[in-house]
Amino acid sequence: FQLLSSERQMCSLFKRAVRHLEAYNDDRIPYRYEVTLLRAKFDEIKACKDKDPELFNQMLKDQEEELFKNQHRQPKKWPKTIGGIAYGRVAVISDWVLDYWHPLEKDTIPKIFCY
Repeated sequence: FQLLSSERQMCSLFKRAVRHLEAYNDDRIPYRYEVTLLRAKFDEIKACKDKDPELFNQMLKDQEEELFKNQHRQPKKWPKTIGGIAYGRVAVISDWVLDYWHPLEKDTIPKIFCY
């Protein structure tokens, strides 16, 4: 658990909302239009931060709830992140495997096997 400043909370919420819009829009032009509208909404929230902190926190909370209500049922995930299709597919080969190579195989990579 980590305490975040209000700026970091707002930035994190904005990034999650943009990824949410990306999951719903396949075409780039409507997606960018929606992001522009979202940015205007977040600028409005940011403007009331210094004037009325309670309203700022309430608006931030409302945006969190709206994002949760409208979340995509199958959000986009990057392939190598947790939950992605390529997560954990990297094979880790130990160095001891190279000890069993034939000398002719070792000669193909002289930079690694300097003898």
